[in-house]
Amino acid sequence: MVERVTYQNAESGFCVVRVRVRGRRELVTLVGHAAAIAAGEWITATGNWVNDRTHGQQFKARFLKTSMPTSVDGIERYLASGMIRGIGPVYAKKLLNAFSELCVAGLGFGMFVSLRFRCWPAGHDLSE
Repeated sequence: MVERVTYQNAESGFCVVRVRVRGRRELVTLVGHAAAIAAGEWITATGNWVNDRTHGQQFKARFLKTSMPTSVDGIERYLASGMIRGIGPVYAKKLLNAFSELCVAGLGFGMFVSLRFRCWPAGHDLSE
């Protein structure tokens, strides 16, 4: 799961992200190319480990696939990441407290967002 997006170039798609990996205690630095990536998303990557002189050990992805978060923690991180204008960490926590049972029930992120936000027009700032 993506914990933090350290750097992302919108033009080239190059990104540096910190990810939580099964079997490792510490976060791993991953570099690769993705059209869009946000905290909380799940990723699948293939590539190899490199030891950069400046930045140390990192995973250099040749293939990087992202998918929407399915866990409550992942959805909260995704919402708090700023991908939806007007929702920050505080409002994301409030939303999840109110609607976490939908996520736990297996409805997933897409259903959660459509149930919650279908009444707002596209581009509407939720903080208003």
